[in-house]
Amino acid sequence: MADRLSEYSVASVLASSDAELQKLGLSKRERHRVRAMESLVLRSRYERAIDPALLTPKDAAELVIAELWGEHVETVVVAVLNIHSQAILVERVHQGGVDQCIVDPREVFRPALLARGSSIIIGHNHPGGDPNPSRSDIELTERLREAGEVLSIPLVDHIVLGGIDTPVWTSFAERGFLDGIRREAS
Repeated sequence: MADRLSEYSVASVLASSDAELQKLGLSKRERHRVRAMESLVLRSRYERAIDPALLTPKDAAELVIAELWGEHVETVVVAVLNIHSQAILVERVHQGGVDQCIVDPREVFRPALLARGSSIIIGHNHPGGDPNPSRSDIELTERLREAGEVLSIPLVDHIVLGGIDTPVWTSFAERGFLDGIRREAS
């Protein structure tokens, strides 16, 4: 089984349906083993959720900076939060070019659904340095906010990371576009 799955990422194997696993040649018993591994991975994510809560845009920005600072192409990460606003999973969901990244909402919410998250924060970088959201960033945020409402997994912030020598960022929640995260006191 390990040989047959070695060319795939762990995330893609765990996200595969039984039918997809069967197409890869896995027996019913092997598919049950994959599901057991999935359960262990999810449980370990919950057990590791000892990080402090992400309650402010600054908290969210620090997480995005830790994940994306220094990237040379636009990269999107999603932080899946538990009921206590702690990150139980941070996953890169897309990489694009130096000035654009097309994002599929299904890929953004997939980690949250698999980890049974309560909410999400997304972040992406602008390799050119300007942390101001583009029109497509604003449209994406609106689509993700709407999708989150349907799925009952709210988008609580979207951080746009810029800067050349030092990180600078913009928070959609801080600008009042999203209301799922507290704004810092002025």
